[in-house]
Amino acid sequence: MPEEMTERQESVLRFIVSYIRRERRTPSTREIMRGSGLASTGAISYQLKELASKGFIKLTGKSRGIDVVSNPFDESPVIPGTRLLRVVSGGVPAGALKPLPDLVEGSALIDQRFFKSKKDEELFLIRVAGDCMSGAGINIGDWVLVRPQSTANPGDLVIAVVDGEYTLKRFRTERGDVILEPANPAHKPIRVSKDKPKDFRILGRVVKALKDFE
Repeated sequence: MPEEMTERQESVLRFIVSYIRRERRTPSTREIMRGSGLASTGAISYQLKELASKGFIKLTGKSRGIDVVSNPFDESPVIPGTRLLRVVSGGVPAGALKPLPDLVEGSALIDQRFFKSKKDEELFLIRVAGDCMSGAGINIGDWVLVRPQSTANPGDLVIAVVDGEYTLKRFRTERGDVILEPANPAHKPIRVSKDKPKDFRILGRVVKALKDFE
């Protein structure tokens, strides 16, 4: 069990939990400073280290790298290890591919029912920015919960990178070629030919589309 918090530590943790619920990401040190009333980022860093040492949070060492491990204020779970990424998907180009750890923005509150095994701790979230899967009920502003993997079966909904651009599509194959199918007639399928291969890889398989995740 986590140790007891001081009044100041409780103020900081309450702000962090409230901010994550409202903004869908973890706050920066300066945002915590403004929200909790402490006078400096150094004071916030000290309180964060104390909260981590007492088992309430985990500090990842990255920007906004705070995972809430124990939430004593209500019964809603705060799941460590779930990642909220800045990458957009849904057929909108997102620039050159970067390693996933560089894209981590923070952690998010996800219902415990999505975590059925140890492997599910690797799940991450991406917000949909395009409309290519609107026919499947996945719209701009929705979230997709993704399991990192480099392979897919026909019919899987995947996050893929083609020539450096992210896309959310339905995976299938045709005579050895990979076909990435949209669910919107305004968008064309992407074909990755076995004879003229593109820079292509699968980042993960979508396990759930979410309108909200509190």
